[in-house]
Amino acid sequence: MHKFYINILKFALLALISTVFPVDIFSQDMPVSVLVPTTHDERNLIREGNKSYSKKNYVDAEVKYRQAIAANADSEIGQYNLALALIRQAGPDDNPQNPASTTHQADSILKNLVSISKNRPLLSKAFYNLGNIAFNSQQYEQSIEMYKNTLRINPNDDEARDNLRLAQKMLQNQDQNQEEDNKQDQKQEQQEQQQQQQDNQEQQQDNQNQNQNQEQKNDDRQQQQQQSAAPDNSEQILNAVQNNERTTQQKVNAQKAKEQEQQRVRIKNQW
Repeated sequence: MHKFYINILKFALLALISTVFPVDIFSQDMPVSVLVPTTHDERNLIREGNKSYSKKNYVDAEVKYRQAIAANADSEIGQYNLALALIRQAGPDDNPQNPASTTHQADSILKNLVSISKNRPLLSKAFYNLGNIAFNSQQYEQSIEMYKNTLRINPNDDEARDNLRLAQKMLQNQDQNQEEDNKQDQKQEQQEQQQQQQDNQEQQQDNQNQNQNQEQKNDDRQQQQQQSAAPDNSEQILNAVQNNERTTQQKVNAQKAKEQEQQRVRIKNQW
């Protein structure tokens, strides 16, 4: 882990080497005089831009480089140095995906440059800085390809080789982290599905219980309504019972009277 952070610091230093110093032609460390035939205005404007750049006046350097390109639209050195000046103006919140950002503009310039230039040393440096931009945007696959392009042109570029190894390491870590994130997302999704199923089951049970309770209430209400609607015949029942008792009593009395009458007849006949 300690070695990993050392590599991070090393990458930052390498990126600084490739962007701090603009070039007249293709020196990676220090600017030099223009050796390729150019216009007088272009040469002077590039030199003035380099002076401003060395003083960290990147906005003024950008202006001079743009003026050099206006003097010679085919100025590849002007385009390359302009890209460097734009990169140096990028703040910590600069988003390369935003077309208005300086990093995005620099990226577009360098990509256009590598598509038209036939100068291999310039192409090597342009690919290198494209790799740095991609790396700082965490686009490690793209940065790997850019560093490989640099090494295809200049196999002796140790800085590009070191950055390539670091980008490959970062891509591996990114893939591992992505795999872990995917596993975590799948686990969370499964848990959410299980919880949803449990919630659905509980809801179904609650609905069933509510339906049963409602049915019971309806039955009780219906029974109460039936009882309320039924006529009150208790008095009739009582009268019927009393009548039955009265009839029974009359029968009993009549039977007693008959027996008494028969008894008197028997006594009378004995005389």
